[in-house]
Amino acid sequence: MSGQALYDVPVLTTWNVNALAAEMSHNDVIVLLTDTRSLDSLNALARMREVGTVLREASAMCGRDVDVAMRGDSTLRGHFPADMDALISSWLPRGSPKPVRAFVPYFGEAGRVTVDDTQYAVDGEMLLPVGETEFARDPMFGYVESHLPSWLKERTKGRIRANQVVSVSFEDLRVGGPAAVAAKLRSVVHGRYVIVNASDDRDLEVLVDALAVAGSEGRRFMTQSAAPFVRVLAGMPPRELLRRDEVLGEGPDHAGGLTIVGSYIQRTTEQLAYVLSQGDAVGIEVGIDDALYDTKETVRYRSQELETALAAGKDAVLYLARSKRPPGGQALEDGNRLSDVLGEIVHVLSTRPRYLMVKGGNTASRIATEGLGVRRATVLGQLLTGVPVWRLSSDSRWPELPFVIFAGNVGARESLQEAIEKLQQPEGQGSKVKGET
Repeated sequence: MSGQALYDVPVLTTWNVNALAAEMSHNDVIVLLTDTRSLDSLNALARMREVGTVLREASAMCGRDVDVAMRGDSTLRGHFPADMDALISSWLPRGSPKPVRAFVPYFGEAGRVTVDDTQYAVDGEMLLPVGETEFARDPMFGYVESHLPSWLKERTKGRIRANQVVSVSFEDLRVGGPAAVAAKLRSVVHGRYVIVNASDDRDLEVLVDALAVAGSEGRRFMTQSAAPFVRVLAGMPPRELLRRDEVLGEGPDHAGGLTIVGSYIQRTTEQLAYVLSQGDAVGIEVGIDDALYDTKETVRYRSQELETALAAGKDAVLYLARSKRPPGGQALEDGNRLSDVLGEIVHVLSTRPRYLMVKGGNTASRIATEGLGVRRATVLGQLLTGVPVWRLSSDSRWPELPFVIFAGNVGARESLQEAIEKLQQPEGQGSKVKGET
């Protein structure tokens, strides 16, 4: 998870037992960036088992029990529920009762709600079942069902039957309250799944109270959720969006800002087209074939273009060409390679940008870890709703750099331009360029 909706918490990208134990000793909330969506199933599950082992050992080292909340995608893409099974297998002691698994994919700020056990995406004034959206056609994580018990059956090839899944309804949450929801949770057999309906944050607050009641009686739960639930579970009240000065801090203000667009979600393509149509930033396109088959020259020429723009104080947008998508047969491998090429371009820059904003969660993860060497960062808050900002630590390529993670499926058509404008130079500083290179 990237820390959407959280603030003032550390993000770790490595699984060192000593480092994690040290963080646990003085932080109540820690984000572990596992980036399993960039991995195939075999490697993703191996990573989750590794994380579970490290969590168990770090917890024992610092003498603190931990609760684990898995942060998943509100449009149902990912390795769930297999990744949760893998984590549990290595985290909990052998012979421990299996936790009840609560599935909470609601993410209101991004337009995803759960109604009648069905996941919807808000499309204007309509609710569109997510199985009818482009997210369901993901080459790696595609699916048909929007009804979540049926989706679990689909994902597990029938291992989980829809009639085995318990539902926490709006009536449970809004009429019965925490006591009724806690009673419903008590009824769930160990290891089974609970679907939680939610369409606003108050539903999550009731759920958290109910989990606390049931948990105090010895029941153990693990959640797979979108961003808002993690904030509510951590007891963090909502915070105002970050101001420009809170994001940029005391860092150098003369260089241009850098935005990288790697996501191929249709909404991202619309946002990119809108940014380029405004002519306020230098647009630098990276061809798909060039990146995959002529990597060295692509990195050299695109980095030179970026260097020129940033050093002159111009904001720049580096983006993968929209005219051709990566080949479908090797979508995961080629997608990761394209993200790595973008990271290589960043890695060879000598000019530190004013900020680095990445459109696409997986792209952001790979650029952070591979391009910038990030091992630890701090989540400052949100630039826009659902758009977290990290402050990079001293051991990264550019210490204290503001790193903005703008997920591909977040925002309206104008949102990316809004984010760039929010971080623009004050009038009279730097320079503004119309048109593209």
